[in-house]
Amino acid sequence: FFLMIRRPPRSTQSRSSAASDVYKRQINAEYMGIPFLEKQKGTIRFKENDFIQASKHYSKALLGLNILLKDNTIEDEAQLQRFVNQILIPCNLNLALCYICLLYTSPSPRDS
Repeated sequence: FFLMIRRPPRSTQSRSSAASDVYKRQINAEYMGIPFLEKQKGTIRFKENDFIQASKHYSKALLGLNILLKDNTIEDEAQLQRFVNQILIPCNLNLALCYICLLYTSPSPRDS
């Protein structure tokens, strides 16, 4: 079963591209929320002393931010500054804290 993709007539192409732009902006808006959501999930896990899951969520937040930067989704300087202040710096610090907590809370081989 093959789908045939038909090019729209020239008269509707401008409307089609406008609709496509709106759709892309919606998708970008959803993707831009992912780092914030993952950071929030990491904070919840950290408060529950689940440092492994917290570190996974902080890593996902940083990965999401890197994807946004790679795809040039972040458009202006103010938006970039917001992501740096609210995602990049706190997630890196929280990730380091998770690793430190894991070092101190994990049983050492001598305790066995």
